[in-house]
Amino acid sequence: MGTRPPLRSPDHRPRRVCDTRELLGLDVFDPITMEVQHRKGDDVAGWFLGRDYNGLCFHVSQAFFPRTGAWENLKKALKGEYEETVWDHLAGTVGAAFEAGQHGQMAAKVIDDRGNELLVVEKLE
Repeated sequence: MGTRPPLRSPDHRPRRVCDTRELLGLDVFDPITMEVQHRKGDDVAGWFLGRDYNGLCFHVSQAFFPRTGAWENLKKALKGEYEETVWDHLAGTVGAAFEAGQHGQMAAKVIDDRGNELLVVEKLE
């Protein structure tokens, strides 16, 4: 018979729950008119939250597609019953509260119609 390892406390770390984040809008440069246009948050192709950004790799924790009309088609394709709040959330401009990751910073990535990406990084206290 082997020896048993000593008992110890389970590994844990305190949770840091962060507030929600809201996409208010985005300024987009139009190369045809050479002007900057402001888009409201509900008029972007997609935006994503990463709760544990390490400065190198963006990992999507929450995804949103505010300006799409594809939700009805997706509901039919999935052939399931989902609460209406799920679809409202996916098409929304407000993310859910989240737990901060080990790197202590989050990132939000916004994608415009041309596929241009804007990344904003925020340190979490």
